[in-house]
Amino acid sequence: MPQVPQLEVLQKPRKIKTLGRLLRWLSVVPILGVGAYLLYFAPSPQTVSIVNATVETFAFEVSAPELMKLPLSGFNIVNEAEPIALPIAPKSKAKKGTPKVAEVAKPICYSGVLVPAVGTRVTYMRFGDDPITISLQRSDGLPVGQFDGGSQELSDSLRKSSQLKFIGSAKDDKDKEDASTCEGKPVPRLPIYGFGDLGSESSPTGQSSGKNLGTLIEGTVDVLAHSVQMSGAATKTSQVYSTNNQTMLPPGSRLVQFTPEGGQQYPWIGFAIVGDSSIELHVNSDAKRLAIIRPGHESQPEILSTGLLTQISNDPIMASLQLIGALLFSVFQITGSFLGGGSTRRGFDI
Repeated sequence: MPQVPQLEVLQKPRKIKTLGRLLRWLSVVPILGVGAYLLYFAPSPQTVSIVNATVETFAFEVSAPELMKLPLSGFNIVNEAEPIALPIAPKSKAKKGTPKVAEVAKPICYSGVLVPAVGTRVTYMRFGDDPITISLQRSDGLPVGQFDGGSQELSDSLRKSSQLKFIGSAKDDKDKEDASTCEGKPVPRLPIYGFGDLGSESSPTGQSSGKNLGTLIEGTVDVLAHSVQMSGAATKTSQVYSTNNQTMLPPGSRLVQFTPEGGQQYPWIGFAIVGDSSIELHVNSDAKRLAIIRPGHESQPEILSTGLLTQISNDPIMASLQLIGALLFSVFQITGSFLGGGSTRRGFDI
């Protein structure tokens, strides 16, 4: 039988095939590079924690006085450093046989504002039907702040006091002649800019201190994060993304910033709205990690932070890096196969 001629397939040069194999091997480099960056070199994200909570008290140390101006209209001023020095209204001259009128303490009123000094501890308190109360204290004996803008004269002892309390007026329209309250209505929104803990974990029976607990009634924490900043980027603006992480705060717990000893603390920034029987807090902080301390002696802090998996899943820059790595892997694989790096046959028969 006549033999069928065997045709040889045009072989690609050896150098091209070697280049194809090299490209297929190099295709793993982008995957390994992106993976190594994400696991070992990517910086932890800068976060913004937004807290909305209902509390009975909130205490903090002022860090930015210019953002902490407290309007005093409608507040009675009490100098707790000298409680006996309160001015008393003059006795009424009642005639014989008429009932005696009880003496009423004349309130100390001021229509301006108080600017707390740095380091002054400010406490907002609202318990049930009690009026809103603002307490300012210092442990170093310095004045709690500076009075400004009012027309009333205040004593030097009051201006230099290291312990002041402002009690909101509880009078209504039917009680305009009440001499124990100041004119005006307390401002319903109070500023917050300082360092402090939110709430106070409940103690066992017999160890609580009543109104000093500052009970956290309810609240939530939402976390936003800044995207990774790439060196050499054309823009220095940072994208903010949601971590889809909302945490309910257990009633009676305490929310604190979880930082190592000597680590940087971040202030709470926002405001407090005076409610009917409590205080509504709306604050935010740049703290990277928060801790929830639940009621009980042996409860361990429960840490709130943005982990690597959340960062990889939600950060748009991280997502772009993963897409680029996958794209380079595919390009190297396809190019290497086209150049013959994946074929081991030298020819075929017809």
